[in-house]
Amino acid sequence: MSKIGKAILFRVYIMFIVALVANTVIFCALFNYIEMETFTNSSEVAVNVLLENFQTKADETSILATLISQSDEIKRSIAERDTASILKLWNSIEKSNAIFAVFTNSEGVVVLKTDNCNLSSTGIFDITSGSKSGLFSDVEAYLYYSTSIKFDGGAVAVGFSYSDNTILDDLKEQTNNQVTVFSDNLRIATTFMDENGVRQVGTTMLDNIYDVVITNGQKYQMETELFGEPYLATYTPIKDSTGSVRGAFFTGSPMSELKGNLRMMVMVGVGVGVVLLIAAAFILIIFITQRISRPVVMVKAMAQEMEQGNLRNNPGIQGKVHNDEIGELAGSITIAVSTLNGYISDISDMMEQMAEGNFSFVSKINYRGDFMSIGESAKILHDQMKEIVGSINVSSSEVFNGSAQLSSVATIMADGTIKQASATQELSASMSDISNKIAMNIESAEKAQQLSHLSIETINEQKQQIEAMLGAMTNIEDSTNEIGKIIKSIDDLAFQTNILALNAAVEAARAGTAGKGFAVVADEVRNLANKSADAASNTSVLIGSCIEAVNHGAEIARRTSEAMNAVIDNANNTNSLIDDITSQTHAQDEAVQQVRAGMAKITEVVQQNSANAEQSAASCEELNAQATALREKIAIFKT
Repeated sequence: MSKIGKAILFRVYIMFIVALVANTVIFCALFNYIEMETFTNSSEVAVNVLLENFQTKADETSILATLISQSDEIKRSIAERDTASILKLWNSIEKSNAIFAVFTNSEGVVVLKTDNCNLSSTGIFDITSGSKSGLFSDVEAYLYYSTSIKFDGGAVAVGFSYSDNTILDDLKEQTNNQVTVFSDNLRIATTFMDENGVRQVGTTMLDNIYDVVITNGQKYQMETELFGEPYLATYTPIKDSTGSVRGAFFTGSPMSELKGNLRMMVMVGVGVGVVLLIAAAFILIIFITQRISRPVVMVKAMAQEMEQGNLRNNPGIQGKVHNDEIGELAGSITIAVSTLNGYISDISDMMEQMAEGNFSFVSKINYRGDFMSIGESAKILHDQMKEIVGSINVSSSEVFNGSAQLSSVATIMADGTIKQASATQELSASMSDISNKIAMNIESAEKAQQLSHLSIETINEQKQQIEAMLGAMTNIEDSTNEIGKIIKSIDDLAFQTNILALNAAVEAARAGTAGKGFAVVADEVRNLANKSADAASNTSVLIGSCIEAVNHGAEIARRTSEAMNAVIDNANNTNSLIDDITSQTHAQDEAVQQVRAGMAKITEVVQQNSANAEQSAASCEELNAQATALREKIAIFKT
């Protein structure tokens, strides 16, 4: 048997063992998962049924409380404390088992409570103190649900205790689950029985479960040992309307039933799996031996010859093989060996002819499949080599001619670069002369700028003095005007004095001899008044002339000031022009310096070009020599 057959059989054995183990593990895990899911779902269903039963009872208490609160006969009986009538009416109402009722009057006194009501006085007060419904706790009844309605004349409370075992027994019979109701951590109703058939009421919840369910208000679902037996347990918290946890529901199935069913299913599944695996392994071994192992040995021998490069002497597959994939594979390999042998011979001949310089060889084999690209590539290589050799032959001649021309051009370029270097040196010298003249212009412009600034400062000082003189002329004009006013006043006084003297002379003439002396005085006064008037008139004329002279001088001062302002404006404009000339001259100097730097670089580049041109001329001569050698070597190829 071949190695591959042995390897396949060995792997089959390993796969058989692994499949057997996996079959067992999968069956165990699958059946365990199914049983766990089944028991978990059963537990969940039991909890949901229990919740629905208690909710149904809660709805029933609400309906009963509403019905009773609307009964006038009940109200009358409560007011009269007629317990017999109340009890009769209560018993006449159709209701579920274990539902109790409490009736109180307007004073809150209990008129009647049914026999199945185990509430303490505190519990009764809690439920009858107002209209409300919900889950409540009591020291005697432990955990109960009540609906109370308050009306005129009293109140009624209808409820039921969670300690009633009837619902739990019915649920156990339906789902085969143990059921328990906890008030806080205490069992108040349960289907668990001891060895004497007594319910395990009054026992407590495990501490770790209490922390999860009662303290944290979360559902607990896990395998738990209860009363010496493991159970798949589900604990569901019981919450009142405020969200506070009052107790819990328990539903669970014994793990012994789960494990018994699991063992049975695993044994059946493993047995079936083993039989099927043995049959499949036997059939697979026979198939591998006949249809795989023997043809693979023959293919291996042929492949070993191919590995050594023996294609021409490889006999291929000998003997009969099955008409299946492996047989077809063996035949295809034989054909492939023959085809490869032809391809290799053709390519080898082509390479030998090309190595000898003969590019006129033509392939006569038709390449197929992926080998078509190899045949096309070989043909393209042959054609391209032929074309390349021809092109090289032509190009070598052109390179020879071009190198000669290039050598001549390189010599001319070298001479031109030498002339360029000389021209750039002369241009650089001219730029240096221009730069020196610009420097002298800058120095002259800066001196002119300084003189212009000094002239502006002197003109500004003259302007200030003219403005001071103009102010003084204005003051003189004002003073002269005041003197004119004073002279006018003196003239008016002389006129009045003359009138008074004339009047005095008239009065003296009237007085006759007694007034002669007064007449002389009046005459003298009139003479003085006339002289004062003449003097004032002369002074007024002189003052007028003086005022005209002052006004003329003020006008001249104003014109002088205006002319000086014009001079200042012109001087400022001149100074600005000089500043602009200075700035532009500096800019010209910078530009010339940049041009000089550029000329230096150009000179350097021209010198480098000159050196390169000389090197190019030498290289062209060398290229010409190489082109000659290439023409001689390419002449051996035949196209």
